[in-house]
Amino acid sequence: MGTALAFMMAVTGLSLPEGIILRKVLKPKLLAVFFGAVAAAIIVTGYLFNWFCERRHNSTLLICF
Repeated sequence: MGTALAFMMAVTGLSLPEGIILRKVLKPKLLAVFFGAVAAAIIVTGYLFNWFCERRHNSTLLICF
């Protein structure tokens, strides 16, 4: 479930049109830092969501299918 969440976040957060628009505003080094930080946050979110769902698998939470 966390993998799907991370993929959906990455599609919008690391899109090519966003990079083209931000390239007009940011310097290349800062743009690389931005994309790296967003990618790292998405990966961590996916791992945390998988970990949370695994720990709560036997409970009755509705967010973990």
